[in-house]
Amino acid sequence: MIISELTIKTELYRILNKDSLKALLNGGLIYKEARPTNSDKNDIVINTNFLKNNRQTGVYSGVANVNIYSKALNNGACDSVFLELVFNEVVNIFENLVKTGDGAYTYNNLNFDLGETGTINELGKNEWFYLNIPLNINDNNQ
Repeated sequence: MIISELTIKTELYRILNKDSLKALLNGGLIYKEARPTNSDKNDIVINTNFLKNNRQTGVYSGVANVNIYSKALNNGACDSVFLELVFNEVVNIFENLVKTGDGAYTYNNLNFDLGETGTINELGKNEWFYLNIPLNINDNNQ
């Protein structure tokens, strides 16, 4: 089976599209690839990059990102309490997937390994922060 970056984003969307997570976003949504420029909600964006491709089998490894967006507090600071709450739910959702022997999570022939997170002030939008959760991805069939 050939695995494309579109497949990876769709699979991650299916994994994360849970009522428990959406309830924490206070009206925000989960998007693939990019957040609408006019969004004023706490959203989640799933994107992919650095995908290695094998001609015979398609994409077999790379990095995807789950970015959790949060409006800054009234004093301009990052709302780290909100980001931590949503982060914990994302981890909880992954914990409910099948775990591999090396600590990664498996879903539909894909292994996901949560990487180091970081909070970033959105470029050009001082009132928004996002927590980046990189996911190392490998095709189970490799």
